[in-house]
Amino acid sequence: MSKCFYTNEYIDTIGKPAEVSDATMSLPLDFVRGRITAPILKTFRERLLCTLWKVYLHPSMRWSHVLFTYKVRRAVKRLLSKRPMHEIVRR
Repeated sequence: MSKCFYTNEYIDTIGKPAEVSDATMSLPLDFVRGRITAPILKTFRERLLCTLWKVYLHPSMRWSHVLFTYKVRRAVKRLLSKRPMHEIVRR
């Protein structure tokens, strides 16, 4: 190897950088522009679960955290929907 490897031979050794296609760049742009939306709540149970979750998280309902333990919240969630909460609740 010569002393000026990085200035002369490096690019030839690793090859040219890959070209970035427009399709690769469109996803982040769509996300930034707000074209990607949250999934639609399909069932009445999922809409009910979403409403209950928003009420539960409201600051005026902090007293309910003592009544509804994690075990109770998990049971209600599993009763109403099998989908993950981050797919149901839009923030």
